[in-house]
Amino acid sequence: MAPEREPPRNAKPTTASDMYSVGVLLLLAFAPELIEAVESRRKPVNDALQSIAARLDHDYPGLHPLLRQLLSSTPSDRCTIVELLEHSIFREMSTPTYWTAVTTTGGLEAVRLREGGINDATLEALKQALVTADPAQLGIGADATQWPDIPPAQRCLELAAAWRVQHPTMWGRYSAAVDQAYSDVRRGPPLPPVGIRGELVTAVEKLPGQLRSVAINEHFLISGVPAATVCAVLSNGMNERFSGANAGTMFGEGSYLAEDAGKCDHYTGLPDPSYKDAAELHPLHDLLYESNQDHPGDVCYLLVCRVVLGYALRTQQPKSHGPRGLGTAMDKDATDDGTIFATRRHKELKPVRGSEPPLHHHSLLVELGGRIHRYREFVIFHGDQIYPYATIIMLAGFRIHPPAHFSLPPAALQLHTVRNPWLATSICILARVPQLSFLLGLCV
Repeated sequence: MAPEREPPRNAKPTTASDMYSVGVLLLLAFAPELIEAVESRRKPVNDALQSIAARLDHDYPGLHPLLRQLLSSTPSDRCTIVELLEHSIFREMSTPTYWTAVTTTGGLEAVRLREGGINDATLEALKQALVTADPAQLGIGADATQWPDIPPAQRCLELAAAWRVQHPTMWGRYSAAVDQAYSDVRRGPPLPPVGIRGELVTAVEKLPGQLRSVAINEHFLISGVPAATVCAVLSNGMNERFSGANAGTMFGEGSYLAEDAGKCDHYTGLPDPSYKDAAELHPLHDLLYESNQDHPGDVCYLLVCRVVLGYALRTQQPKSHGPRGLGTAMDKDATDDGTIFATRRHKELKPVRGSEPPLHHHSLLVELGGRIHRYREFVIFHGDQIYPYATIIMLAGFRIHPPAHFSLPPAALQLHTVRNPWLATSICILARVPQLSFLLGLCV
């Protein structure tokens, strides 16, 4: 029985007292040798827990802190049943239920998502996630590199292929980050919600796996990755220690993600032209493609990621702006002095104002306004808060769509991205003139 229900308090049953009972049951399930001592009240419950703390820490990492929370003498400190089921001890204890059978031990598997089956809803969601708010913005910016010969009106992002990333070890680290965020939110002030572009939220609703967006601001976001880096990221996870190797670090030494794929195309680098074309891409091609026919040609790589945003700071200024080069928060009350970074190395965010012991913000949201004109960005300074849910490759450019009465070989439809603007214009004209449509086959 929960301590608040015993004399002299004799409180009425509540969901918090129920959670105390759940904690007792869990304690005895994992340590049946304590049943007699607890039932006879020869040993208080918390003394019983403390007596096996070392064994629990060794055999079931994370269980001891959870039991301490459930068996707290303060009802408000106990987690809810929803939070309990989301804990890594119980939530998909080894791997997510929607994964296929994992054949490696803790390592990486990239599972190709093919059309015509149970993956159709996932593929459709990933296609919609690639739809950018303003295609005319594609290729604009100093970091955009893959659009040199494609006129703005003919630029688009299309899904060419997708793989689900199955990495049990990385998933375990991400689950631990989720649990840490829950713990932080419980002891911190009310969590302000982080709004995400509505089109992306709608697109990813069909992806399997429940998000905790309300509880800890977990969302799907997108990251562009150069082809030469994809294999390392999928194997080891996002690593903020390499921040700046691909692009600048205007907003700190972290991993950069976006809610619009149009921003991510700035970070993909030059397209991967063909199967086994460059030696540095052989490991990636061995991971993703079975043969030359599997490679669509001229593709760029994006990662659709699950991300824990937690407590997010907001800014519109570069990292060195503001007092002592520590950045400037939009909400001056979010930190003790209105700055963003804990140090001038720009690797860790300031604590949430009033938190004790200090609870550092989990993410940085770069808002539109000031020097930021087109896309919002999200910066994460601890890679374990990011799990690459899926790898998708996009054909960057005008895609051939012939009229319904004209048929092209399937290989031509799948593998061609037109990069010559004059050829693209000719194809547009031929496709719209039925009498000349037979010439369309000559263009491919």
